[in-house]
Amino acid sequence: KLRTAIEARDPVCCVPGCEVSRFLEIDHIEPVAEGGLTTFENLARLCSFHHALKTVFGWRLGGRPGAWTWSEPERAERAPP
Repeated sequence: KLRTAIEARDPVCCVPGCEVSRFLEIDHIEPVAEGGLTTFENLARLCSFHHALKTVFGWRLGGRPGAWTWSEPERAERAPP
């Protein structure tokens, strides 16, 4: 039932501007490793491209349905050598 509810709420990738509607993957907004729960509010559908950016490169999905945000990963400041 949770999957069906998320599929109904998120017919396309949740990243603003992305209209992909096929082969979407359900992902935790706040990762499980950071304490995220498997709840309706903490799950969203992403296309495989955006899911990879989030999982591998640290991009972040935030906000809520209808007002999602997509943020670049935090970059550590490095002192020059």
